[in-house]
Amino acid sequence: VSPQGIIAVAGAVRSNTGPLLEGKPLLDQDAWLLRLNASGQLLWQRRFGGLRNDEFRALAQLPDGGYVLAGYSESDSLSRGGRDMFAVRTNALGQPLWQRHFGGRGNDAASAVVALPGGGLLLAGEAASADGDVQRSFGGLDAWLVALNAEGALQWEATLGGEGNEHIAAALRLDDGTFVIAGTTDSRGGPLAARAGATDLFVARLTSRGQPIWARTFGGPDNDEAHAVALGPGGRLFVAGTTFSRGGDVAVPLGGGDAWLLALTVEGQLIWEKTYGGPGDDGASAVAPGPMGTLLLAGTSRSRGGQRSGYHGVFDGWALKLEGATGAILWEKSLGGFQNDALHAVA
Repeated sequence: VSPQGIIAVAGAVRSNTGPLLEGKPLLDQDAWLLRLNASGQLLWQRRFGGLRNDEFRALAQLPDGGYVLAGYSESDSLSRGGRDMFAVRTNALGQPLWQRHFGGRGNDAASAVVALPGGGLLLAGEAASADGDVQRSFGGLDAWLVALNAEGALQWEATLGGEGNEHIAAALRLDDGTFVIAGTTDSRGGPLAARAGATDLFVARLTSRGQPIWARTFGGPDNDEAHAVALGPGGRLFVAGTTFSRGGDVAVPLGGGDAWLLALTVEGQLIWEKTYGGPGDDGASAVAPGPMGTLLLAGTSRSRGGQRSGYHGVFDGWALKLEGATGAILWEKSLGGFQNDALHAVA
């Protein structure tokens, strides 16, 4: 969202009919960028990719008004095999200035992108490759960082993980040039070892070249995962995700899966954790600082009751405004219709 209220939306489109999609070939999936005004009216849209499936999972707006978009590509012209990390830089009208792909013969993808001073970019996601642009593999899927200059040339790359699977869901840059990443791990060894349960949420702080300063895992006996991280009130790190655990770091399980929010110091120490939801499955996909020391949390819910006051269908999009200091709910709202709905970003 720009200061003028212009909204950019990135994702993917498979349809090939309708006024927005005239000329789109076949039923492949294209990466998709749309720009809307403050009233939600379409200003323009652009499609990117090749003859196979391509998808954007993250975007960042640049100081010149352009965009950088990141995700994956399976198209032969853009991939070395399987999926590759896929990055596109555009001008303010969505016209491509360059597009790049990075990876090896395995499935590699970006889930987050960070704009850096001087026009550089950081791509964050996962690597299943042990060749090509991936210089070191720990086993399974590894957390993978790729730094580019303003022209899209690779500056450095770094992997982090254990013998199992790691996935970076979100990343941000602190003022001192270090990075914070958040995601999910099921490894039993290494710096991101899951302490208990099938998967744990992880958070790590890295140097400006992607080397670990500290790494922490949080969870309980079942599946726990991170989907978003933000720097919020009081200079704290806020990590949002989903927990299915009863016990461990989860003090108050509410039923099914719960939306889970952790507040940490920038040194990685847990300040507090809160669960949100009801007797059904709930989860958080996004967190952002709000006005006057508040937090915005967004995700999905199928609970009837508990902390949720509305219900429209199977899964609804769920938005909450919280006190930044304590995580207490100021208000919550359900959005959707009769079927499955979810919120994936908030600003």
